[in-house]
Amino acid sequence: MENTKIIYLTPQSTFITDLRSDTLWGIICWAIRNLYGNKELESFINSYQSEKPEFIISSAFPFTINKNEDKIPCFPRPILPLKKFMPPDINKTTSEKVADVSLRKKIKKVTLLKKELFEKYITGSLDNNYIVTAIKKEDKTIFPPKPETESVTHNRIDRIKGGTLKINEAGQLFYSTEFYFANEDETKPGAGLFFLAKGNIEKIESVLRWLSHVGIGGDRSTGKGFFKFEVENFSLNEPTDYNSVTNISLYYPTKEELQLFKNNPYFNYQLEKRQGYIGYLKYKKFDKLPTMMFKEGSVFPAINNHQYGSNTIVKQQDEKAGLFHNVFQYGLGFMIKMNIN
Repeated sequence: MENTKIIYLTPQSTFITDLRSDTLWGIICWAIRNLYGNKELESFINSYQSEKPEFIISSAFPFTINKNEDKIPCFPRPILPLKKFMPPDINKTTSEKVADVSLRKKIKKVTLLKKELFEKYITGSLDNNYIVTAIKKEDKTIFPPKPETESVTHNRIDRIKGGTLKINEAGQLFYSTEFYFANEDETKPGAGLFFLAKGNIEKIESVLRWLSHVGIGGDRSTGKGFFKFEVENFSLNEPTDYNSVTNISLYYPTKEELQLFKNNPYFNYQLEKRQGYIGYLKYKKFDKLPTMMFKEGSVFPAINNHQYGSNTIVKQQDEKAGLFHNVFQYGLGFMIKMNIN
């Protein structure tokens, strides 16, 4: 993987925002605007309408730190059809069929693979049979690290009086779910998130330096979203003889790409609808159009020397409503080469 960097984000508090590639790119856009101004942001966004986007990024995934203090990044398990590995058997008893259903559910929970295991998947030396065998042996090491959750109580604030909002003489409480990652060895601090990046890494670093001080994601005013970051060179044992790719970002394909994927045996995927809003501009909230995207871990036929995906407009410019530019959804695929036997 030429010119690829891995960027570790070590939270200094719990966090509430899931840093998928589209969310992360949007946060970077706002940071560029605050650091360099609107003109630089427009130039940055326009680069994604050309064949040379300024950089491409993956979604953020967890990493842990083992007893040797090595960082262990985890990647999305490539989506392969389970029926290939667990064909139905009409002669099975009811209890055996129930056991099969239970096994399939456990397999679906293995959404992430540690780097060493992920490399064996993409080179074709392992497939879902390994997951099946490990689950039957009750090998818990194959299950990915998952964020621990903590429910935090908040008061609604009366913005006029500056105190707690009361309705019918009662205070208004609500709860939010906050996340954090635990290490394999709980005495070692430092577990967190990482993402991969290619392109103008210097700009990403400058943006992250600013974001590390102001916070990333929601509830920054209450101390959430602060982090330390490290940028390191990254390599992955990708196959040289490959027939497919798997994405580690959300991916919005072009029409031409979809035509190439149709009826191809290496096309296995999950879809996800992404929808949100564009902050508050002049105290107005602009809803973005819902966008169907390929989920991380989907598998596609290989297209040599091709940058997969595109940014799509999810809200048209509307100056009368106070929206002075088109709004784009990040949809470039960060692809990893893969060989499916």
